[in-house]
Amino acid sequence: MGYYSDFSTSAPPWLKNSQAAIIGAVVGGGLGAIVSRFCPSPLWLTALLTVGSLATYGFAFLAGVNALTHLSVGHLVRGGLWLLVSGVYLGLTLRGVTQLCQSLIASAKTTFLGADVTGACFPMGLRQAEKAHYGIQGQQTG
Repeated sequence: MGYYSDFSTSAPPWLKNSQAAIIGAVVGGGLGAIVSRFCPSPLWLTALLTVGSLATYGFAFLAGVNALTHLSVGHLVRGGLWLLVSGVYLGLTLRGVTQLCQSLIASAKTTFLGADVTGACFPMGLRQAEKAHYGIQGQQTG
C-alpha cells in the first residue's frame, strides 16, 4: 500500500513523499474493497484481514509513541487523546486478529453447505484403503 520514510537520506524522492504514501494507501484500499465485493473467497478475506490487522497495529504503535512523546514533555491533554486513540486502535487490532483466526479455522474445514452430493462417491478412509491395498482382513475402522 503506501510507504513513507523520512529518515533515510539515501532514499529516492518518491519514498520521502507522504502524499504519495497516502494516495497509494487510498488506491490500494479502494482496489481491495472492489475485489472483495466482486470476488468473495476465503483466501481473499484472509489476506484482507491480515493486511488490515497489520496496518491497524502500525497505527496503534504510532499513536502510542505520539502519546508517550506528548506525555513526557507535559502535554497531558494531547498525550491523553493520543493514548485514547492508541487504545482504540489496539482494540481494533485485537478484533482483526480474532477475526483472522476465525477465518483461518473456518477455511481449513471442508464444507458441503449448499452442495448437491446426490450420487457422489466418497473414497474410503486412509486406513481402509491401506488394508484393502495390502489385503489385510479385520474390522472396518472409520
